[in-house]
Amino acid sequence: MSLSPLQRIVAEDEAARKQKGTFHTPAEILQQPWLWRETAGRVTPLADRARSTLKGREFIVISGAGSSLHAGRLIEDAARARFGADAHAVSCTDLLLRAESYVPKGRPGVLLSLSRSGESPETVEAARRISEAYPQVAQMAVVCNAQSSLAKLMAARPENLCVALHEKAYDRGLATTSSVTSTVVAGRFLVDPSDPAEYSDRIERLAKSVESGLGGGPEEALAALNPERVIFLGSGALEAAAQEAAHKVLELTDGQVPVMARSPLEFRHGPIAFITPKTLVVFLIHPEPDIQLYERDLLNQLVASKTALKVLEVSGEGGDRRAGEQGIFCLVFAQILSLFLSLRRGFIPDRPHDRGLVNPVVQGVKIHPGKGA
Repeated sequence: MSLSPLQRIVAEDEAARKQKGTFHTPAEILQQPWLWRETAGRVTPLADRARSTLKGREFIVISGAGSSLHAGRLIEDAARARFGADAHAVSCTDLLLRAESYVPKGRPGVLLSLSRSGESPETVEAARRISEAYPQVAQMAVVCNAQSSLAKLMAARPENLCVALHEKAYDRGLATTSSVTSTVVAGRFLVDPSDPAEYSDRIERLAKSVESGLGGGPEEALAALNPERVIFLGSGALEAAAQEAAHKVLELTDGQVPVMARSPLEFRHGPIAFITPKTLVVFLIHPEPDIQLYERDLLNQLVASKTALKVLEVSGEGGDRRAGEQGIFCLVFAQILSLFLSLRRGFIPDRPHDRGLVNPVVQGVKIHPGKGA
């Protein structure tokens, strides 16, 4: 069997990959199905602890920044299976500034904090302040660094639940790949730990589906079209996947490829003007048929208009796939596309930024005393 374009990059010798800046990122994309299985095996034994943490809780706030916020929004729909409209994914930056806008005073709830490094200043400080000001709020966290400040904060209260992912989930390349998707796998179970065996089966099907075509799709050919702009469209949880997909393009091309992420129906109301003859439109198709009816109306409209460079739909196999898992599938596609866009434009994918603006752990944040702090 011939190697896919992604596999060929990973198969190159170490010296060549270090020189090209492809030593970490391609392998971290390729390893994800294995990590999802490992993550499911790590969190499903925690079902009883998760149920205990969630018992009697009336709301949940899922918090993160950047890619972790997008992960939170992919977890949000699973949380609504238990909490309904009282499940919200919120930027930790907003939570830090105005916790009272998101955490009901006096009501028992849960805060789920997400952070790759566990050192994001706003994530850690928001969790600390809520621990002090809202003692009735239980806390859970997913991190990739068991020795991080967030993990240590969680350990300070025995009722807290912190999941540290496998060390390989802590991306060494600048772009977050394994950490995002593995965080989604862990978080979706923690907020709805009703059936561990069924969840493991779903993750296994997702892993096999991605493995069957990993890196063998159209991503390299799409990058060769040299699009000047990229648009990702997705409904519901897949809008969060679209936002993370756009984030990957920005990260891996040093912001040199303008990119947009929108809900398909909202896209018609003005943002559609972003399309030019050199724009690649990627449509992340929702697994629910009633939502697809509206999506395909727009998809057909865009194809018929012939105003874009190319309009592509991305959809996974399996009618029983949940939107969050479909989002994970779509993220792998976006990661590979972003990698080849980066290489096409002459960037070093492991570290495409040389301006010091983007860093694995955000820089320049000063925590100021808050109300009651």
